[in-house]
Amino acid sequence: MIVLKEGNSIYCGRVDEMTANNGYFELKADNNVLLFNALNELPWFSFVNQDRDYIKAQLRDDASVSASALNQKLAEKGIFLSHLTKKKLSLESQFLELVKNTN
Repeated sequence: MIVLKEGNSIYCGRVDEMTANNGYFELKADNNVLLFNALNELPWFSFVNQDRDYIKAQLRDDASVSASALNQKLAEKGIFLSHLTKKKLSLESQFLELVKNTN
C-alpha cells in the first residue's frame, strides 16, 4: 500500500504492517484528573488525552502492556477504574492520522 499526499509518498508498506500498532486504552475513573496525571507519568504511552468522559492513552510502538498490568499499576497509586478497554485503531483512523500529521 502507498499513501500519497499532494503527490508525495507519506507511507509505503504492507497493510498488515500499518495495522500492527499496539493500540490504545480507553479509561475512566471517579477522578479523571488524577488518572490523566498518572497515565502521563507512565513510560508506556506516547500521548494521553481526554475525550468527553473517557481518557485515551495511546501505547508507544515499543510498549507492550496488558490491561491487567495497567489496572494493577493504577490501583497501586490509589486509582480505581470504572472503565478499562484496550482498542486498536482502525485502518481508516490510522490513514487519517497519518495524513493529518504529515506537513
